[in-house]
Amino acid sequence: MKFYWKVFFTVMFICTVCLSSCGYVLIHANFRALLNSEEQIAADYADIVYYTLDSELFRRSNAYTADDIIYYGASGQPVYELTTQATDLLQVAQSLSIRNGSDQVPFALLDAKGEELCSSLPQQLPRDTRAADPQLALGRVRYAEGRFFVQVLRPATYLGQLYYIEIQREVSHVFTAWQLQYQILLKTMCTVLAAAALITLLISRLLLRRIGLLSAATEGLAAGDLQQRCPVGGRDEIGQLAQNFNQMADKLQLQMLHLQEEAESRERFVAAFSHELKTPLTSIIGYADLLRRSDLPAEQRQLAADYIFSEGQRLDSLSMRLLELMVLKQQQLRFTPTDVTRLLAQLQQQTEQRLQQAGIRFSCAAEPALIPMEAELMQTVLLNLLDNAIKATPAGGSIRLHGRWHGNAYL
Repeated sequence: MKFYWKVFFTVMFICTVCLSSCGYVLIHANFRALLNSEEQIAADYADIVYYTLDSELFRRSNAYTADDIIYYGASGQPVYELTTQATDLLQVAQSLSIRNGSDQVPFALLDAKGEELCSSLPQQLPRDTRAADPQLALGRVRYAEGRFFVQVLRPATYLGQLYYIEIQREVSHVFTAWQLQYQILLKTMCTVLAAAALITLLISRLLLRRIGLLSAATEGLAAGDLQQRCPVGGRDEIGQLAQNFNQMADKLQLQMLHLQEEAESRERFVAAFSHELKTPLTSIIGYADLLRRSDLPAEQRQLAADYIFSEGQRLDSLSMRLLELMVLKQQQLRFTPTDVTRLLAQLQQQTEQRLQQAGIRFSCAAEPALIPMEAELMQTVLLNLLDNAIKATPAGGSIRLHGRWHGNAYL
């Protein structure tokens, strides 16, 4: 799965959880507030009924005579029982009409066991007075015939007896509003999530486009394109990553250039070394062949052997010097005063056998001089020049090598 899809689904999951959680909390809180409000109204109506009944009974109790009262007890206090008041309570309850504006407040009067004594309620709901507190009103939500009701059972004490006043209020509109709010929440969530999905997809693609460019640059670099770079395009984390990538690519390219230079240096060394070996090896092979085929006098045999030995030493010294100069990067030359006449004499001796085989005359004349130089390298240069001259000169030709002072320079 691509990274921007991960970002997209993560954002959508967070938005869905947050919207659904917040919507549920708000709707549930609003629902509970409305339901509690309806319960409180029902409880207030029950209080109104209670105090209206109590005040009506108190008013009627002032009209009772002594014949209606039976005294008993030994404390001297007037403990009494009204013989007619229970009947009056039912009559008052049945005749009582309480209105809230233009609406009448229906109620029911129950005894302590929950049996109905009188009722003006339009709906019969289950009653459970066993769970009711004799001191507090009990509110419940009931469902009957496709409608919802709040049922409040308020304890009331009349004539020393416990009664309950039942009030009912239909709250179907609260549940309807609750369901409607959830439908609105669902539609709102769909709309918001659709917009969030589009915005998140566009933003994630826009933000991750730079990562795509960086990925493409990385693939190009891995494929060997050392010129590949990524545009920075900002000072954020992605821009810093692109800048670090470019710095890495620059260092890698520089290191590759160094490696190429070293490889080329080694190739040049091999080419130069093989070229430098050719001239002394040719001389060595020539003198060795002369010793092998000809029966030379002892003096000439000794000279040939000495020449082979000296050329071998020079070849060893030359190879080590070239190694230092071309591979080990020791570019500092060691100049020592060298006798030019002796250097040219050695050169003539080294090429004498080859010149004779080629049928070429060689003359060497030089003014005496003591010049600071790298003797072995200069001898190698002169041997290469003379080797090229031998190749370019036909049999019977001549090669001349002269050295003289020209002002402060020796040519």
